[in-house]
Amino acid sequence: MVKGLTQALAVAALGLCAVSAPALAADAGDNVAQFGWLHLMPMSDSTPLHTELKPSLIGTLAGVQSSFDSPGTSAKVDSADTAALITTHFFTSHMAVQVVSGVPAQVSIEGKGKVAPTGLLGNFINVDLGAAANNPLVSVCEWTPVLLLQYYFGQPHAKLHPYVGVGISYAWFSDFDINGEFKNQLESSFGRVLALATGHTGQTTVSASASRSWNGVFNAGLSYDLSRHWGVAGSITYAPLSSTAHIDIHAADGTLLSSSNTRLSQDALITAVLVNYRFRSLW
Repeated sequence: MVKGLTQALAVAALGLCAVSAPALAADAGDNVAQFGWLHLMPMSDSTPLHTELKPSLIGTLAGVQSSFDSPGTSAKVDSADTAALITTHFFTSHMAVQVVSGVPAQVSIEGKGKVAPTGLLGNFINVDLGAAANNPLVSVCEWTPVLLLQYYFGQPHAKLHPYVGVGISYAWFSDFDINGEFKNQLESSFGRVLALATGHTGQTTVSASASRSWNGVFNAGLSYDLSRHWGVAGSITYAPLSSTAHIDIHAADGTLLSSSNTRLSQDALITAVLVNYRFRSLW
């Protein structure tokens, strides 16, 4: 009798545990915060550098065109690493929306080829973008927050969750840091000559900028649940990005003496290794 009662209680306890054990899968209304590491691998390409000079009589007499391209010049973006903060909200066990943010990546832009004005002056005044001392030409913070709509495959209560996503990103850039040697060459080779030719005095200055853009994003990954709240994930994202980069030279009074630009495409593969924390909203 006692033995039978004990067995009955054991079976009941096991059944209670099975009922009360939390499901590992995300349910509608769940949120996931992810922290981790991103590695950016740009597959970059660019158009030859195009330069616009402030017209001057001296330049015209010397055969210098106020608008010219520099064949053989190009720029590329180096790989970079940064920290990620990602938040995901599940509408169902399979559908979720995700926001990718974090620390902006510090990327470096390398150059190659020579920029030289047309005419005989180009034999004496030029800047070698590929010179070791000039590279990287510019370092910059790249901000690319991403909004993704994701679909999670498999059984809702499995531990392993493959997923795919598609979305958009908005890219902009800040904290441009121009290589000191590159800046000095631009000022000495172009800035001072242009200032003299156009009747400006004082020290010239060099600045860099880049256009903002909206871009599509595509990703896929795997998430593995260690418990109801904790898990790990890995993903790969294809993020095409295109912008126009500018290098400008100004006279001391702010007059634009020279503006060079290139259309820079930096389609990137981004790998991520992440730690997940799942929680329910309090409202």
